[in-house]
Amino acid sequence: MIFYYQLQTVTITYIPRSLYPGAVGGTVTPGSETVSGTVTGSAAVPDKNYRFAGWYFDSQCVYPVPEEWVTDTYKITPGELYYGDEGEQQPYYNNIYYALFEPVTADLVITKVISTGTDQTDGSEAGFASVADDTFIFSVIGTPGTAGANIDLTVTLRGAGSVTVKDLPLGEYTVTELTDWSWRYDAEGGSVKAAVVTDSSDGNAAAEAVFVNKPNGSKWLGGETSRENLFSGKSN
Repeated sequence: MIFYYQLQTVTITYIPRSLYPGAVGGTVTPGSETVSGTVTGSAAVPDKNYRFAGWYFDSQCVYPVPEEWVTDTYKITPGELYYGDEGEQQPYYNNIYYALFEPVTADLVITKVISTGTDQTDGSEAGFASVADDTFIFSVIGTPGTAGANIDLTVTLRGAGSVTVKDLPLGEYTVTELTDWSWRYDAEGGSVKAAVVTDSSDGNAAAEAVFVNKPNGSKWLGGETSRENLFSGKSN
């Protein structure tokens, strides 16, 4: 008796994936292959301002493939999996694999400067709160069509100085001081700034949005003025 057999021919698909809005963030080559034996695999290449974050079995990139399937150059060569108490074999056939790309991130610094005014910048006038008691509020919004498009943050800063917003995807942001809460001050140079967050790993300084305000002397308190009231426990 003569037996004949034919290897199964299947198609394996490789898909670039990003969980951020905007660009996918990279490419895979090839995007698919039809095999009946040896698998060639596919190489992932991140775009500028993106990094490769792994190969996965699922589109949400929750379940990574075995580490031994992926090389240091981000190439995947699917193998076989074993599962169950009896070590049943699950071949790579008919699988789809996802290469995850994530945006490179960097920091944004928001700085508040109080220019010389006519009054209470240091709280020296009786009855007026000092700058240190005032909280300034800012919104940070990403640009549509970029990796940071879903960024919509509210940032607070108490007194003059700086606050750092960490790990923003690279790109352009609109930073706006919400002046409805700081009526004791007049904005100099506008209350809306454009800030471009760039990769700081090569020594570039962090992006910075600087807001300059001048006390107008018209109010005792601002919308977010606060002061720590310490109780000594002693009574007269």
